[in-house]
Amino acid sequence: ISAQALPANISPEATASFEGGTHATFREVGTVNWGTDRAGVFVSASRLDTNGQFRNDDSRNTSLSGTGRIRLAGEGELNLTLRYTDAAIGVPGQVGFGALNPDQHASRDEFDGGLRYTQPVTRWWRATAFAQISREIGLTQDWPVVVVGIGNLGHALANYSGFSSRGFRTVALLDADSTRHGEVVA
Repeated sequence: ISAQALPANISPEATASFEGGTHATFREVGTVNWGTDRAGVFVSASRLDTNGQFRNDDSRNTSLSGTGRIRLAGEGELNLTLRYTDAAIGVPGQVGFGALNPDQHASRDEFDGGLRYTQPVTRWWRATAFAQISREIGLTQDWPVVVVGIGNLGHALANYSGFSSRGFRTVALLDADSTRHGEVVA
């Protein structure tokens, strides 16, 4: 058997707890969490036992659950959760003619699961709203622009690449100062 170092992006965590109480009540819980920033697994197991003060007033509940998580392109996340529960409780039952069976138990086994997809709405809404607003105010077409005054601000405006990426195309640079005529700006 050999031990290997985990890659830096994997972060395992484990916890365990034990509780005791009156009437021989005990709860054991254990969890394991293992994952990276893109995918992960969470497993949890618990057991609750109570031995009652009287005959047949005891109970047992055992639960095992697991969740697998994977982050999808964008910011979506897919989760698969599975859970198994086994429960039994002491319930005196009637045998007939008013006699009780003190050893009768009611029990239940359950298995369930779920698949969940989540997607943050904020980024999607921002992109959709921006596209709609851009279309409404005409940012989806080219607009010819004339920069008047080629001082410091005029130079900055003529050289700013953000205008062309938003559809504003510089077609002319004008200045009243004749010494600026013919000057290369961009």
